[in-house]
Amino acid sequence: QLDCLPDPTETGLSGWLVQAKGNQSFATITDSLGHFTLPVDTGAYTITVIPPGPYWEVCNSPATVSVTAFYDTLSLDFPVQAIEDCPYMS
Repeated sequence: QLDCLPDPTETGLSGWLVQAKGNQSFATITDSLGHFTLPVDTGAYTITVIPPGPYWEVCNSPATVSVTAFYDTLSLDFPVQAIEDCPYMS
């Protein structure tokens, strides 16, 4: 879909870079289901998802979050959509 809304029927995208930048920077890669875990210290962070190529638009990125307690858990969803249909392998 081209609406940038999360859809539970769409599969996650693996191998995408997720960065958290604040007083410190952290990074991880999405797993085979498109999920990620990014342990960070308390503080404010800008979370950015970086697609593996130029043909994707990441919606809701960057997102700003505030981690106020140790062992806190936040959940973020970054829908994506194709900017360009590419029938050729890359």
